[in-house]
Amino acid sequence: MRHVVLAATLLVLMVSASAAAETAVTLPPFELTTLEGETITDRDLQGRALLFFTIPDCEACDAALRSVQIALSDRSGINAALVVPDASETVLEMVEDAEIDWLVIVDDRFLLASVFAVGRVPTICLLQGGELVGRLERGFTEQDLTDALDDPFGDPEGPASEETAEDNDVIPHVGFMKLQEPLLLMFAGAECGFCHSMLPSVFEIAEMLDTCIVITEELVEPTPFESDAARLSIVLDPRWQLAYVFDVPTVPTVFFIDRDGAIIWSHTGVVEGLGIVADAVRQRATRE
Repeated sequence: MRHVVLAATLLVLMVSASAAAETAVTLPPFELTTLEGETITDRDLQGRALLFFTIPDCEACDAALRSVQIALSDRSGINAALVVPDASETVLEMVEDAEIDWLVIVDDRFLLASVFAVGRVPTICLLQGGELVGRLERGFTEQDLTDALDDPFGDPEGPASEETAEDNDVIPHVGFMKLQEPLLLMFAGAECGFCHSMLPSVFEIAEMLDTCIVITEELVEPTPFESDAARLSIVLDPRWQLAYVFDVPTVPTVFFIDRDGAIIWSHTGVVEGLGIVADAVRQRATRE
């Protein structure tokens, strides 16, 4: 297997401070299309945003959508978006019948559904500054909806509690040396089936973006991790030295790190459409 290095080496070369990884679920960098064929990015969903995940021919979705439309008519400053699985005729008919005037995001590679662990519809995700602050799943009531929209959305500033502010004062941060290119850092288990399912996407990314897979167990069978991807490195970290530095709770966990060494986005769990995130990271690095 190519590019195998010791975890300690990577620690010396890259990390200049200990770190606590963000555990919050946040929007990844992305570029997706709307139902009208326009491009939408994560930057369009900053501030206060509501994502309504739905599919056609779902009576529960239709009823919930009407409730949300009514609730939002009395509230301002919330960017609402419908998230649909494709741009089919049935989706177009659904949007027309519901008289939707929101953004309609086509999530055909299930990036957003994967990041926010949407297992059934309707599901509503409430975001503030790109961070998940509220969630409603199928079966929610009118009162549940009202409560969710008023708290935490009742305060646009979203001040942290004393406990949160106190915690933020003592949380260390990641410090890196300058990188030549953005980096995808993935922590994976040697026998982790969920990790293995993400490897084809990771290998594709490693053809265009610097990529490092950190394996957190003794590697007896290297086959799943073997690849000729041009920009791939493998790190063995069976003692969780590097995983501890990044405060990795479990695998798979991924980090995207920019050329200044700042963590752009991190996520624990399987991510479909990881290539969309990599494309957005690479394009922004090129423009900036």
